[in-house]
Amino acid sequence: MNLVLRAALCALLLALLLPACAIAEHFDTSIPSRGIQIPATIALPDTHGGRFPVVIFAHGHNGSRDENRGFTAIADALTDLGIASIRIDFAGCGASTESFLNNCLTTMKADLCAAAAYAQTGLRATSIGLFGYSMGGRVVLEALAEGLHADAAVLLAPAADTQDLISSAFKDFSAMHDAAKADGFYLFRADSSHPESLSAAWFDDLMRYPDPARSAAEAYDGPALVIYAQDDALVSPAVSEHVIRMLHADSADASGKGHGYGFFLETDPIREGIAQHTADFFLNHLP
Repeated sequence: MNLVLRAALCALLLALLLPACAIAEHFDTSIPSRGIQIPATIALPDTHGGRFPVVIFAHGHNGSRDENRGFTAIADALTDLGIASIRIDFAGCGASTESFLNNCLTTMKADLCAAAAYAQTGLRATSIGLFGYSMGGRVVLEALAEGLHADAAVLLAPAADTQDLISSAFKDFSAMHDAAKADGFYLFRADSSHPESLSAAWFDDLMRYPDPARSAAEAYDGPALVIYAQDDALVSPAVSEHVIRMLHADSADASGKGHGYGFFLETDPIREGIAQHTADFFLNHLP
C-alpha cells in the first residue's frame, strides 16, 4: 500500500479511536551541548503525567528543527500515538545563534547525543527513537556507529554516500575543501540568497566514514525503517537501498515530490503519509 492511501486510512481510524486533546504541551526550549545551549522544540503527548517514548529528530543540511512543515507534521503524528519528540537546530541553522562555521558532522552528532541524554534524564524516556532526514540521516548513522543507544530508527533519504553527495550537490568538492583549508572557510552558494560558510572540518568530517550505513550496522541491530523516493535527485535511491540492505531495514516508497517530500507545501499527502508511517513504525517498535 503506498503512503498516500495509508495516511488517509490511518487518519480516519485515528479520528475514530483517539482523544481530541493529543498534544498536552508543545514548547520551545534549549538543551545544553558542547558548553552552549542549543535550540529545541519538545512535543509531549497527553499522558496524564506518565512516561513515554521519545524520538529525537536530526534535520538536513542547512535545514531547521521544523524542516518547514515536515518535522512538525511528524511530531504531531507521534504525539497522537503517545510518543514525545525533541527537535533541535544544528549550529548555524534555524534559531541557532552559532556561526555556520561550527556546523559539521562532529558538532551535529554531539548535539544529537545531548538531546538523547536530555530525553533520558529530563523527560525520563521509556525508550529512544531517532529520526534523520537527508544529512540528518547520515548524522544518525554515524552516531549509531559511535555507540549512541537507540531502540528504533527511521531514516528519510539518508545522505549516506559522500560520492553521491559530491555528484549531486558538491561537484567541486576537492577545490572547495582546499579553499576551506587555505582560507578558513569556503563560501558555498547552493542558493545565492543563502550562502554558507563551510569550514575545513565540514569537509574533513564527510571523508571520515566511507560507508556510514555499514559502520552503523556493525554497532546497531535494532529495528529500522528507510523511507525514500525514486524521483529523489539529491540522494540517489540506490543510496537508500544500500542502507536498507545494511540495516536489514523495512522500507517505504514516498515518490512524487523528489527530495522535498512535500515538506514545503501547505498540505501534501506524501508528507502526511511519511508522518503517519513514521509514527506507526515507532509505535510498534518503541517500548
